[in-house]
Amino acid sequence: MVAMRTAKIFINQDPVAKGRAKFTKAGFAFTPAKTRASEVSLKSEMKAKFQQPLFDGPIKVKMYFGIPRPKTVKRKYPCVKPDADNFAKQICDAGNGTLWVDDYLIITLHVEKRYAEQGFIEIHIEEICD
Repeated sequence: MVAMRTAKIFINQDPVAKGRAKFTKAGFAFTPAKTRASEVSLKSEMKAKFQQPLFDGPIKVKMYFGIPRPKTVKRKYPCVKPDADNFAKQICDAGNGTLWVDDYLIITLHVEKRYAEQGFIEIHIEEICD
């Protein structure tokens, strides 16, 4: 039986959603500064915590995002913006070349956001073997 390779990465920072591309008056697209800064920070954290060869085959990925609960909010779940899929897109793009060869390798993706005392990002990766 072939052993499946797995990895778990925990990043102790507030999640940032992938921002939509902005356009100049001349029609050139650019990535918002907050998105770029977050991606640089995430890549750095990922490289420091993931000391393995990149995943280069089909993978399952689970992402958990801890969002600090505002003091005035009493609801149980963070059913507010930013959208969970925009958090995931930021991680998928930051993981390119740091965790996996490219995010096209992700064939199963589970994304969950929840309230937490402090912001965090938790990523579980599981190689899929035939």
